[in-house]
Amino acid sequence: MRNGKHYVSVRMTSEEKDRFISIAKQCNIPERTLLYWLVEKMPVREFPPKSFWRLNRLLLRVMLEAGSIWLNRNLPKEYEQEYYNFSHVINKCDCNITHKIIFADPDYGNKQSK
Repeated sequence: MRNGKHYVSVRMTSEEKDRFISIAKQCNIPERTLLYWLVEKMPVREFPPKSFWRLNRLLLRVMLEAGSIWLNRNLPKEYEQEYYNFSHVINKCDCNITHKIIFADPDYGNKQSK
């Protein structure tokens, strides 16, 4: 396995190597990063599909549109707070989705504050 300009020897059978490389490709990370994560007992998650990234972009676009409407100076006061709250709700949903899927933290947002 390559580590920068140097190679690190790791003993594996050919089946183990094929499985290791396939896991690295599914996670979309280099082999040395996968090895480091496994040694450090960090969670290894599969890279999200393209549909997730489309959903993420759409949520961010909705959030930005709501925020720009909220910043509009000609907006009546009764709608200002609604757009402000809507922008924050969408932001919170986006953060929950991102942390649960990308950062492998399934309990993010479910923890009760003390």
